[in-house]
Parts: sequence; C-alpha cells; structure tokens
Amino acid sequence: MYAIYFHILFVIANLKSDIGWKCEVYAAREKNGIYIPRDRYLQDEAEKKEMAEKIEHMELDSESKDKQFLEIQELYNSQLHLTVDLSEKLDKTEKKLEETENSLVDLEEKHRQANITIKEKEFFISNLLKS
Repeated sequence: MYAIYFHILFVIANLKSDIGWKCEVYAAREKNGIYIPRDRYLQDEAEKKEMAEKIEHMELDSESKDKQFLEIQELYNSQLHLTVDLSEKLDKTEKKLEETENSLVDLEEKHRQANITIKEKEFFISNLLKS
C-alpha cells in the first residue's frame, strides 16, 4: 500500500518537474525571442494539457488511496481492539473452566468416598443382620 502511494507521489513529482522545466524553457524562449513553429507549439501545449490532466488524475487517485488506507487502518484498529477483548474473554473462560474442572475432580472424589462409606455401612449392617 505504501509502495503504491510513494510511487504515485514520485510520478507526480516527476511530472511536475517536467512541466516546470518545459515552462522555464518556454519562458526563456519568449524572453529571448526564439521562434517556435506553430505545429511544435500546439503539440507542446497539448502535451502540457495532457500532463496537467495526468497530474490531476494521479492526485485524485492518491487522495482516494489515502482515504482507502485510512479506512483500512480504522478497520484494522477495530479488529485489533476486538481481538484484545476476545482474548481477555477467552482467558477468563479458560480460568473458569479450570476452576470447574477442579471442582468436578473434588466432587468425584467426595462421591467415591461416599460410595465407599455406604458400602462399608451396608457391609456392617449385613453382618449385624446375619448375627
């Protein structure tokens, strides 16, 4: 994106430089009274107009690219913010899951101990009933 932008600026600068140089040549010719054939003059004027139109088009294109870049930058920042929020939410969820898993392990251990206690009491009751 930046490469395209800088390339456009470089081309615009070169076109402006060419136009400036040609204007200086024309000014010197007019000052010194050098004759330019009509065909050459018309061709140069057409080139100058074409260059000016190219520059205007490139400047508009550059402005469009700048706007597009800013929109993409804004979208990137928005996505970055969303990613941070989701990462924090994921961290909290993972911590809660770990706590829940630990609670489940504790409950399973208590359940196992309770079953052992019930079986022991059933064994004692069974032995008492037999005697």
